Amino acid sequence: MKELRDQYYSYLFDDFLPFMEKYVIDTQYGGFLCSCDRDGTRLGTSKTPTNEGRGIWVWSFLYNELAHEQKYLDVAKRSLDFILKTRPEGDTLWPATLTQDGKAAAAADVTIYGDLYIAAGIAEYAFAAHDAGYWKLAKDIMEKCIRIYDKPDYDSITGANAIQGPRRQNVSMLILPTTTSLLKYQADPAVEAVAARCVDAVTNYHYNPLYQLNNDFLNHDYSRPNNTYSKYIAFGISNQTLWMILHEAIRLKNSKLYDTLAERIKHHGEMGWDDVYGGEFSTYSNIETNTRDWSKTLHNQTEALVGLLSIIENSGDPRAQELFSQVYTFTIQKYVLKKYGYPLWQHDADRYVTYQPHTTRAEHFHNSRHLMMNLAALNRMIAKSEITQVNSAFDRPEEILITSVYPNPFNSSATIEFTLPFHAFIKLDVYNISGQKIKGLISGYKTSGFYKAVWNGKDEKGKDVSSGVYIAKLMAGKQISTIKTMLLR
Repeated sequence: MKELRDQYYSYLFDDFLPFMEKYVIDTQYGGFLCSCDRDGTRLGTSKTPTNEGRGIWVWSFLYNELAHEQKYLDVAKRSLDFILKTRPEGDTLWPATLTQDGKAAAAADVTIYGDLYIAAGIAEYAFAAHDAGYWKLAKDIMEKCIRIYDKPDYDSITGANAIQGPRRQNVSMLILPTTTSLLKYQADPAVEAVAARCVDAVTNYHYNPLYQLNNDFLNHDYSRPNNTYSKYIAFGISNQTLWMILHEAIRLKNSKLYDTLAERIKHHGEMGWDDVYGGEFSTYSNIETNTRDWSKTLHNQTEALVGLLSIIENSGDPRAQELFSQVYTFTIQKYVLKKYGYPLWQHDADRYVTYQPHTTRAEHFHNSRHLMMNLAALNRMIAKSEITQVNSAFDRPEEILITSVYPNPFNSSATIEFTLPFHAFIKLDVYNISGQKIKGLISGYKTSGFYKAVWNGKDEKGKDVSSGVYIAKLMAGKQISTIKTMLLR
């Protein structure tokens, strides 16, 4: 498990992030310049709401879950400032494309996908920055998109297989990350209702019991269309949506929903597997005639890996372990391009995953999300296993402990000492007496030992905080240790 964790860490911190910092992050205007080749050659300067929203989410999540470093939050904030320059009024959507410096380069989009990615990014940033204003903005954008989606003529499909105002599984897939981030920040009945609506739509309507797989398209009233869309299965979208609902089941502590989703994730993984050449293929365009699109995008593999590792972490399911090993081995062998001298992975592929020496897009979302989520899961699993080993060996719990803070009271800076009896992913943060987070000091994986951290009496923005009582809080797994200190200006 540690070897797998180290592989994930290297793919994220040694390969992905340095490439992004060198070639994709726009240091001049903020945002992301994703139009580039594998070697970083710039192919264009246009930007899109989708790519900005995705980037805001990635760098905010990175800050929240893996590396509590201000530079990562700054990347998200600059993209957020960039995209808000063209924020539309009312129920209008963002322009489909933007210039490098943030001007509209096209008319308002006709689909809600870009705006939903922006909502998800802002919601995750609001949690990172502890900003209620951005939390409300993300909720407002999400609710706007739902109003548009509920119109009976929204994004209608025409032609022989027409559907008026279709219900699309990928809309639930794009709403759920926003509700997840919003509910991490604070409880809200309206947001809970939106999350519940998505869970209901996917588990009870998009799920087709005839094939035990999910259909992407339904009629506006959520009935199944009487055309070929009732036989259409897109594994990449289903894999993403299913693990999101699995995470909802975990959050809600709903074991029945968890068991249902775990079984469906495994079944989709097995049905989407190419038994001849390996890998998760894209779609059944018609499952009854066995007509398939054999292309194998990277996200078909990585979204399956997120869901399968979530099952392994929470229940140790042997079938999920076997599937994860199968998909992970195929993915590393076929999509990693380090043997060709490139740090990013190939994201589009045919059935054989033929190497493509060039690309037109630096993919900065699906694989980085996979790397981050699975790295976080592996950190939790390793920490849990080592706590178990310690408890078994000594027949008593070994606890983390903040041993001292000095000087106390302090004027300019305080040193916090703590002991960690096992390897773990830890967070050390400073809170005010009202429970508001003031400053993150440590966020990352640490081996067992004794540590020191210094707080300089400033908040996340580098501003001096006022005199008063503050609480240092150390977290590792489910263990928590706190200590109070007094700042006197």
